[in-house]
Amino acid sequence: MKIISKKDMDLKKFNLALKNVEHIRTYCQRPNNTFYKQFLPKELHGVERVEYKVEKEIPEGGVQGAEGLKIEVYKLPFDGLFLKLDIKTDSYGDHERISGMEFVKPIKKEVTAYTSI
Repeated sequence: MKIISKKDMDLKKFNLALKNVEHIRTYCQRPNNTFYKQFLPKELHGVERVEYKVEKEIPEGGVQGAEGLKIEVYKLPFDGLFLKLDIKTDSYGDHERISGMEFVKPIKKEVTAYTSI
């Protein structure tokens, strides 16, 4: 019997998430739809999108050569593991493609804002 080290176990989790990025995105866009859940491996049930941010928006009608950028962060069901995706679109805001991905951890920052009194 082969003993699996913690490092190997972590790599298996990373690989499982990376191999199923499209299923994670599709499921998290429609979390109440059981049809999409069937394509998600059981180990990934419980995944949720925790952040969606449009970093660079394409103007109405498009701009030749421009690219849009969205950031999506997913909380994976593994010991506080988060997956961040950079998603670019073409000059019309269509045809999404993943341009970057990384495993990240959340950090809390205190922000002071000043408002009129």
